[in-house]
Amino acid sequence: MQPGGTDRQAPSDPRLSQSSTPQYCLRLPRLVEKKPVALDPEKLGALFDQAQGTHAYPFIVVAADSGCRRGGLLALTWTDLSLEAGEIIVSKNLEQTKAGGLRVKCPKSGKSRRVALSDWALQVLADHRREQDHDRALFGPDYKPHGLIFCQPTGDCYSPDRAGARVAELMKKAGLDGFSMHSLRHSHASISISRGVPIAVVSERLGHRSEHHTFHLQPRLAGRQTRRDEDLER
Repeated sequence: MQPGGTDRQAPSDPRLSQSSTPQYCLRLPRLVEKKPVALDPEKLGALFDQAQGTHAYPFIVVAADSGCRRGGLLALTWTDLSLEAGEIIVSKNLEQTKAGGLRVKCPKSGKSRRVALSDWALQVLADHRREQDHDRALFGPDYKPHGLIFCQPTGDCYSPDRAGARVAELMKKAGLDGFSMHSLRHSHASISISRGVPIAVVSERLGHRSEHHTFHLQPRLAGRQTRRDEDLER
């Protein structure tokens, strides 16, 4: 054993053996993959109670109800919402660049998708639009008419980082430590699967490229559903 915790190994390539430089193989610590942290319905209720009355409330409700990524939500415009059909069309993603700017790009999955919302989430959005109309009248010509569903009171875009930080702040105030904005997405998947929604449907709602990714995120619940489906087929 060499100093520093490394093992010296014989060169496998004859050309390397001619070098006077010793060859070492570092034993790196094994990376431990972090499992997604999801909120159960009780914790989600605590977050909703904490957020109610704030500008972030509609954003949090739709995030938990749809399972959409924050960038997809922040890029939504009112033309992407159909109250009659009860769904949103996720066709773009708001991304923060390395230089600190913002840009709109295609969704991570590379294709658009329709995501149905609950009656409750649709009502929250209807109330939110009335409040946004009030903001538009308040700021007058200074209001930025981008048509965004989730935006600052001035109509300007929220940066994904700022939106995520605001959600994390409300989570902490609700006593929910160890959670993040992305936890809402995993919570949606976890609750949906536990209620018997097929993996294929959950995967499509989340915009995953394959069902395997959804299964990987929630292996215990997905495995239980798979066994239940196999029992029904017998």
